[in-house]
Amino acid sequence: MKAVEVRHYGPPEVMSVVERPEPEAGPGEVVIHAEAVGVNFHDLWARLGFPGLAALPFVQGIEVAGTVVAAGADVAALPHLRPGARVIGLPLVDHGAYAERVKVPVDLVFAVPDQMPMETAAAFGMSFLTAYAALEFTARPRPAERVLIHSAAGGVGTAAVQLARRAGTEVFGTASRQKHPFLRELGVDHPIDYRAGDFAAEATALTGGEGVDVILDPIGGETSRRSLGILRYGGRLVCYGISEFARRSDRIESEATSSWETASFPAAGLLTGATSVMGSHLGAPPAMLHAWMTELMAWYAAGGIAPRIDRTFALSQAAAAHQYIHDRRNLGKVLLIP
Repeated sequence: MKAVEVRHYGPPEVMSVVERPEPEAGPGEVVIHAEAVGVNFHDLWARLGFPGLAALPFVQGIEVAGTVVAAGADVAALPHLRPGARVIGLPLVDHGAYAERVKVPVDLVFAVPDQMPMETAAAFGMSFLTAYAALEFTARPRPAERVLIHSAAGGVGTAAVQLARRAGTEVFGTASRQKHPFLRELGVDHPIDYRAGDFAAEATALTGGEGVDVILDPIGGETSRRSLGILRYGGRLVCYGISEFARRSDRIESEATSSWETASFPAAGLLTGATSVMGSHLGAPPAMLHAWMTELMAWYAAGGIAPRIDRTFALSQAAAAHQYIHDRRNLGKVLLIP
Protein backbone atom coordinates (compact mmCIF):
# COMPACT_ATOMS: atom_id res chain seq x y z
CA MET A 1 0.00 0.00 0.00
CA LYS A 2 1.03 3.64 -0.41
CA ALA A 3 1.88 5.65 2.70
CA VAL A 4 3.51 8.99 3.52
CA GLU A 5 6.65 8.36 5.57
CA VAL A 6 8.97 10.66 7.51
CA ARG A 7 12.55 9.45 7.86
CA HIS A 8 14.14 12.76 8.84
CA TYR A 9 12.65 15.69 10.76
CA GLY A 10 12.45 18.91 8.82
CA PRO A 11 10.51 20.82 6.14
CA PRO A 12 7.50 19.40 4.27
CA GLU A 13 9.77 17.85 1.65
CA VAL A 14 11.06 15.27 4.15
CA MET A 15 7.77 13.42 3.65
CA SER A 16 7.76 10.89 0.84
CA VAL A 17 5.29 8.37 -0.55
CA VAL A 18 6.56 4.82 -0.06
CA GLU A 19 5.25 1.29 -0.43
CA ARG A 20 4.58 -0.42 2.89
CA PRO A 21 3.00 -3.75 3.85
CA GLU A 22 -0.67 -3.47 4.71
CA PRO A 23 -1.22 -3.40 8.48
CA GLU A 24 -2.80 -6.36 10.25
CA ALA A 25 -5.40 -5.98 12.98
CA GLY A 26 -4.25 -7.34 16.31
CA PRO A 27 -6.22 -7.63 19.55
CA GLY A 28 -8.24 -4.49 20.20
CA GLU A 29 -7.54 -3.07 16.73
CA VAL A 30 -9.22 -2.52 13.38
CA VAL A 31 -7.81 -1.75 9.95
CA ILE A 32 -9.57 1.02 8.02
CA HIS A 33 -9.56 1.48 4.27
CA ALA A 34 -8.89 5.23 4.06
CA GLU A 35 -11.22 7.35 1.94
CA ALA A 36 -10.17 10.73 3.35
CA VAL A 37 -7.48 11.84 5.80
CA GLY A 38 -7.47 14.93 8.01
CA VAL A 39 -4.37 17.13 8.12
CA ASN A 40 -3.82 18.57 11.60
CA PHE A 41 -1.32 20.94 13.16
CA HIS A 42 -0.15 17.98 15.24
CA ASP A 43 1.15 16.48 11.98
CA LEU A 44 3.31 19.54 11.38
CA TRP A 45 4.77 19.30 14.87
CA ALA A 46 5.50 15.59 14.40
CA ARG A 47 7.28 16.25 11.11
CA LEU A 48 9.34 19.02 12.71
CA GLY A 49 10.45 16.69 15.49
CA PHE A 50 8.72 18.09 18.53
CA PRO A 51 9.94 15.87 21.40
CA GLY A 52 7.81 12.89 22.25
CA LEU A 53 5.37 13.02 19.34
CA ALA A 54 6.78 10.51 16.84
CA ALA A 55 9.97 8.46 16.63
CA LEU A 56 11.66 8.07 13.24
CA PRO A 57 10.77 6.59 10.85
CA PHE A 58 6.99 6.95 11.01
CA VAL A 59 3.95 7.27 8.80
CA GLN A 60 2.26 10.63 9.26
CA GLY A 61 -1.26 11.35 10.41
CA ILE A 62 -3.70 10.91 13.30
CA GLU A 63 -7.12 11.19 11.61
CA VAL A 64 -8.78 9.02 8.97
CA ALA A 65 -12.29 8.29 7.72
CA GLY A 66 -13.20 5.18 5.78
CA THR A 67 -14.53 1.65 6.09
CA VAL A 68 -13.41 -1.21 8.32
CA VAL A 69 -11.70 -3.98 6.33
CA ALA A 70 -10.36 -6.11 9.20
CA ALA A 71 -10.73 -6.40 12.95
CA GLY A 72 -8.94 -8.21 15.73
CA ALA A 73 -10.48 -11.50 16.81
CA ASP A 74 -11.69 -9.99 20.07
CA VAL A 75 -13.65 -7.19 18.37
CA ALA A 76 -14.70 -8.69 15.02
CA ALA A 77 -18.17 -9.56 16.31
CA LEU A 78 -19.05 -6.02 17.36
CA PRO A 79 -21.66 -4.67 14.90
CA HIS A 80 -20.19 -1.19 14.61
CA LEU A 81 -16.73 -2.63 13.80
CA ARG A 82 -17.63 -5.28 11.26
CA PRO A 83 -16.10 -5.11 7.76
CA GLY A 84 -17.83 -2.39 5.78
CA ALA A 85 -18.65 -0.25 8.82
CA ARG A 86 -18.19 3.49 8.19
CA VAL A 87 -15.89 4.97 10.81
CA ILE A 88 -13.56 7.73 11.92
CA GLY A 89 -10.24 6.51 13.31
CA LEU A 90 -7.86 8.57 15.44
CA PRO A 91 -4.47 6.82 15.84
CA LEU A 92 -3.30 9.51 18.25
CA VAL A 93 -0.29 7.62 19.58
CA ASP A 94 0.92 5.38 16.76
CA HIS A 95 0.11 7.73 13.85
CA GLY A 96 -0.15 6.11 10.41
CA ALA A 97 -3.22 7.87 8.93
CA TYR A 98 -1.48 9.14 5.75
CA ALA A 99 -1.91 5.78 4.07
CA GLU A 100 -4.32 3.66 2.06
CA ARG A 101 -4.90 1.34 5.04
CA VAL A 102 -4.70 2.48 8.66
CA LYS A 103 -4.56 0.48 11.90
CA VAL A 104 -6.40 2.08 14.82
CA PRO A 105 -7.15 0.99 18.42
CA VAL A 106 -10.87 0.29 18.78
CA ASP A 107 -11.10 2.77 21.67
CA LEU A 108 -10.37 5.52 19.14
CA VAL A 109 -12.78 4.39 16.42
CA PHE A 110 -16.11 6.22 16.08
CA ALA A 111 -19.15 5.34 13.97
CA VAL A 112 -19.98 7.59 11.02
CA PRO A 113 -23.69 8.09 10.30
CA ASP A 114 -24.93 7.14 6.85
CA GLN A 115 -25.86 10.71 5.95
CA MET A 116 -22.34 12.06 6.64
CA PRO A 117 -20.01 12.12 3.60
CA MET A 118 -16.59 10.61 4.22
CA GLU A 119 -14.76 13.88 3.52
CA THR A 120 -16.97 15.55 6.13
CA ALA A 121 -16.17 12.74 8.57
CA ALA A 122 -12.42 13.17 8.02
CA ALA A 123 -12.75 16.88 8.76
CA PHE A 124 -14.99 16.36 11.78
CA GLY A 125 -13.25 14.19 14.38
CA MET A 126 -10.13 16.01 15.52
CA SER A 127 -11.42 19.55 14.95
CA PHE A 128 -14.69 19.16 16.80
CA LEU A 129 -13.34 16.95 19.58
CA THR A 130 -10.52 19.45 20.20
CA ALA A 131 -12.95 22.37 20.18
CA TYR A 132 -15.38 20.50 22.44
CA ALA A 133 -12.63 19.64 24.92
CA ALA A 134 -11.43 23.26 25.07
CA LEU A 135 -14.77 25.05 25.07
CA GLU A 136 -17.56 22.78 26.31
CA PHE A 137 -15.63 20.61 28.76
CA THR A 138 -12.97 23.04 30.01
CA ALA A 139 -14.20 26.64 29.64
CA ARG A 140 -17.95 25.90 29.93
CA PRO A 141 -19.22 29.25 28.63
CA ARG A 142 -22.58 30.60 29.71
CA PRO A 143 -25.07 32.33 27.41
CA ALA A 144 -24.22 35.97 26.69
CA GLU A 145 -20.59 35.56 27.78
CA ARG A 146 -17.88 36.79 25.44
CA VAL A 147 -15.63 34.19 23.80
CA LEU A 148 -12.44 35.10 21.92
CA ILE A 149 -11.12 32.38 19.61
CA HIS A 150 -7.59 32.70 18.30
CA SER A 151 -6.85 31.28 14.83
CA ALA A 152 -10.60 31.29 14.29
CA ALA A 153 -10.37 30.46 10.57
CA GLY A 154 -8.51 27.16 11.02
CA GLY A 155 -9.95 23.68 11.39
CA VAL A 156 -10.34 23.78 15.17
CA GLY A 157 -11.13 27.49 15.13
CA THR A 158 -14.10 27.10 12.78
CA ALA A 159 -15.40 24.25 14.94
CA ALA A 160 -14.99 26.34 18.10
CA VAL A 161 -16.84 29.28 16.53
CA GLN A 162 -19.82 27.04 15.82
CA LEU A 163 -19.84 25.61 19.33
CA ALA A 164 -19.54 29.10 20.82
CA ARG A 165 -22.46 30.30 18.71
CA ARG A 166 -24.47 27.28 19.77
CA ALA A 167 -23.79 28.17 23.41
CA GLY A 168 -25.32 31.61 22.87
CA THR A 169 -22.13 33.60 23.37
CA GLU A 170 -20.82 36.77 21.75
CA VAL A 171 -17.96 35.60 19.53
CA PHE A 172 -14.67 37.37 18.80
CA GLY A 173 -12.16 35.75 16.44
CA THR A 174 -8.62 36.57 15.36
CA ALA A 175 -7.47 36.00 11.77
CA SER A 176 -5.82 37.97 8.97
CA ARG A 177 -8.09 40.60 7.40
CA GLN A 178 -8.71 38.72 4.15
CA LYS A 179 -10.36 35.95 6.19
CA HIS A 180 -12.83 38.25 7.92
CA PRO A 181 -15.71 37.83 5.41
CA PHE A 182 -15.42 34.07 5.96
CA LEU A 183 -15.51 34.53 9.74
CA ARG A 184 -18.58 36.75 9.56
CA GLU A 185 -20.36 34.18 7.40
CA LEU A 186 -19.45 31.56 10.01
CA GLY A 187 -20.98 33.63 12.79
CA VAL A 188 -18.13 35.61 14.34
CA ASP A 189 -19.55 38.86 15.70
CA HIS A 190 -16.20 40.66 15.91
CA PRO A 191 -13.34 39.57 13.59
CA ILE A 192 -9.98 40.97 14.72
CA ASP A 193 -6.95 41.34 12.44
CA TYR A 194 -4.07 40.09 14.56
CA ARG A 195 -1.52 41.11 11.92
CA ALA A 196 -2.54 44.75 11.63
CA GLY A 197 -2.44 45.76 15.27
CA ASP A 198 -2.82 44.78 18.90
CA PHE A 199 -5.58 42.18 19.21
CA ALA A 200 -5.77 42.77 22.95
CA ALA A 201 -6.29 46.51 22.53
CA GLU A 202 -8.95 45.96 19.86
CA ALA A 203 -10.82 43.39 21.94
CA THR A 204 -10.71 45.75 24.92
CA ALA A 205 -12.07 48.61 22.80
CA LEU A 206 -14.83 46.45 21.31
CA THR A 207 -16.01 45.53 24.83
CA GLY A 208 -15.94 49.07 26.19
CA GLY A 209 -12.89 48.28 28.29
CA GLU A 210 -14.50 45.31 30.02
CA GLY A 211 -12.70 42.43 28.32
CA VAL A 212 -13.91 38.91 27.53
CA ASP A 213 -14.89 35.85 29.54
CA VAL A 214 -13.27 32.97 27.64
CA ILE A 215 -10.24 32.82 25.35
CA LEU A 216 -9.26 29.73 23.35
CA ASP A 217 -5.54 29.88 22.56
CA PRO A 218 -3.69 27.42 20.30
CA ILE A 219 -0.80 29.85 19.81
CA GLY A 220 0.98 30.21 23.14
CA GLY A 221 3.92 32.45 23.98
CA GLU A 222 3.25 36.17 23.95
CA THR A 223 -0.30 35.61 22.70
CA SER A 224 -1.15 33.73 25.90
CA ARG A 225 0.34 36.42 28.11
CA ARG A 226 -1.49 39.23 26.33
CA SER A 227 -4.70 37.25 26.31
CA LEU A 228 -4.63 36.86 30.07
CA GLY A 229 -4.69 40.64 30.42
CA ILE A 230 -8.06 41.05 28.68
CA LEU A 231 -10.04 38.57 30.76
CA ARG A 232 -12.72 40.14 32.88
CA TYR A 233 -13.58 38.94 36.38
CA GLY A 234 -13.96 35.16 36.39
CA GLY A 235 -12.46 34.76 32.93
CA ARG A 236 -10.88 31.56 31.62
CA LEU A 237 -7.87 31.27 29.30
CA VAL A 238 -7.77 27.80 27.73
CA CYS A 239 -4.42 26.86 26.17
CA TYR A 240 -4.37 23.92 23.77
CA GLY A 241 -1.29 24.46 21.58
CA ILE A 242 1.89 26.43 20.88
CA SER A 243 1.74 27.16 17.15
CA GLU A 244 3.66 30.39 17.85
CA PHE A 245 6.84 28.34 17.75
CA ALA A 246 6.25 26.85 14.30
CA ARG A 247 6.56 30.08 12.36
CA ARG A 248 8.81 28.35 9.84
CA SER A 249 8.01 25.18 7.97
CA ASP A 250 11.52 23.72 8.25
CA ARG A 251 12.25 23.84 11.99
CA ILE A 252 10.81 24.53 15.42
CA GLU A 253 11.74 27.86 16.97
CA SER A 254 14.48 27.16 19.49
CA GLU A 255 12.51 28.37 22.49
CA ALA A 256 9.52 26.10 21.84
CA THR A 257 10.25 23.19 24.12
CA SER A 258 11.56 25.29 26.99
CA SER A 259 8.55 27.60 26.75
CA TRP A 260 6.25 24.59 26.79
CA GLU A 261 7.70 23.49 30.13
CA THR A 262 8.32 26.83 31.85
CA ALA A 263 5.35 29.05 30.97
CA SER A 264 4.28 31.07 34.01
CA PHE A 265 1.44 33.41 34.91
CA PRO A 266 1.12 35.96 37.76
CA ALA A 267 -0.57 34.28 40.71
CA ALA A 268 -1.65 37.57 42.27
CA GLY A 269 -3.46 38.60 39.10
CA LEU A 270 -5.24 35.27 38.88
CA LEU A 271 -6.35 35.62 42.48
CA THR A 272 -7.64 39.18 42.36
CA GLY A 273 -9.36 38.70 39.00
CA ALA A 274 -10.74 35.23 39.81
CA THR A 275 -9.28 34.23 36.46
CA SER A 276 -8.01 30.81 35.39
CA VAL A 277 -5.39 29.47 33.02
CA MET A 278 -6.50 26.03 31.88
CA GLY A 279 -5.03 23.36 29.66
CA SER A 280 -6.90 21.20 27.15
CA HIS A 281 -5.80 18.03 25.37
CA LEU A 282 -7.38 14.97 23.76
CA GLY A 283 -5.77 12.65 26.28
CA ALA A 284 -9.16 12.13 27.90
CA PRO A 285 -10.31 8.59 28.75
CA PRO A 286 -11.81 6.85 25.69
CA ALA A 287 -15.25 6.66 27.29
CA MET A 288 -15.24 10.42 27.65
CA LEU A 289 -14.15 10.93 24.02
CA HIS A 290 -16.98 8.67 22.85
CA ALA A 291 -19.51 10.58 24.95
CA TRP A 292 -18.31 13.84 23.43
CA MET A 293 -18.46 12.42 19.92
CA THR A 294 -21.97 11.09 20.47
CA GLU A 295 -23.14 14.55 21.47
CA LEU A 296 -21.32 16.21 18.57
CA MET A 297 -22.81 13.77 16.07
CA ALA A 298 -26.30 14.52 17.43
CA TRP A 299 -25.69 18.24 16.92
CA TYR A 300 -24.43 17.56 13.39
CA ALA A 301 -27.52 15.45 12.60
CA ALA A 302 -29.73 18.29 13.85
CA GLY A 303 -28.05 20.68 11.41
CA GLY A 304 -26.38 22.79 14.05
CA ILE A 305 -22.70 22.19 13.25
CA ALA A 306 -20.58 21.02 10.32
CA PRO A 307 -16.88 21.18 9.46
CA ARG A 308 -15.70 23.67 6.87
CA ILE A 309 -13.43 22.01 4.29
CA ASP A 310 -11.05 24.40 2.59
CA ARG A 311 -9.51 22.09 -0.01
CA THR A 312 -8.27 18.58 -0.64
CA PHE A 313 -4.89 17.31 -1.80
CA ALA A 314 -3.87 13.93 -3.17
CA LEU A 315 -1.92 11.73 -0.76
CA SER A 316 1.16 12.35 -2.91
CA GLN A 317 0.74 16.11 -2.26
CA ALA A 318 1.11 15.88 1.51
CA ALA A 319 4.07 18.27 1.44
CA ALA A 320 2.01 20.90 -0.37
CA ALA A 321 -0.81 20.45 2.16
CA HIS A 322 1.59 21.05 5.05
CA GLN A 323 3.05 24.15 3.41
CA TYR A 324 -0.46 25.46 2.78
CA ILE A 325 -1.21 25.27 6.51
CA HIS A 326 2.20 26.68 7.49
CA ASP A 327 1.46 29.68 5.28
CA ARG A 328 -1.83 30.21 7.17
CA ARG A 329 -3.80 30.06 3.91
CA ASN A 330 -6.52 27.65 4.97
CA LEU A 331 -10.10 28.57 5.76
CA GLY A 332 -11.17 25.52 7.70
CA LYS A 333 -9.93 21.97 7.27
CA VAL A 334 -7.40 20.55 4.82
CA LEU A 335 -7.73 16.90 3.71
CA LEU A 336 -5.71 14.29 1.85
CA ILE A 337 -7.42 11.84 -0.50
CA PRO A 338 -5.58 8.50 -0.86
